[in-house]
Amino acid sequence: MDNGLYQVIRTKPDREQLWENACFLELLRKGKKPDFWLENKGEIDFVMDSELIQVCLDLHEGNEVREKSSLVRAMNRMPDRKPVIWTREQSRTREQSGEEDPETGIMLRSGLIPLETKIEHGVSLLTCRKLTRL
Repeated sequence: MDNGLYQVIRTKPDREQLWENACFLELLRKGKKPDFWLENKGEIDFVMDSELIQVCLDLHEGNEVREKSSLVRAMNRMPDRKPVIWTREQSRTREQSGEEDPETGIMLRSGLIPLETKIEHGVSLLTCRKLTRL
C-alpha cells in the first residue's frame, strides 16, 4: 500500500508498519522479489536470494533480542543467506551501519538502499523519485 494513502486512512499511523512498507517498496523498485518466513516463534520480514532481512524502525534494548533471535533461527534453516537488520535511523547499539555483530554475524543496515543512477529519456530516475516525494 502507498504510505501516503495509508496515513490518510489511519487516524494514528504505525511508524513501524510505514517503515516496513517503505523497505518493501524500495526492494520492489530495485527489481527484487521479497518473500517472508513465518514460524510459531518468529518471522523474517524479507527473505531474498542472498539475504534474510529483519526490518525495525530502531534497534534498542527492548527489541534487540527478539529481532536477532528470529534471524538466528532462520539462519539455521537458510545458512547460505546473509542476515541483516534494516533500521530507519542509525542504531544506538555498538554496531554501526554496514558492520557485523561479531557474535551472530548479523549485519546492521540503516536508511534506504542507495540508488543506482539511471538515465531514461534524459532524466535521472533519482530526480524523479525525489520530486514524487515532495
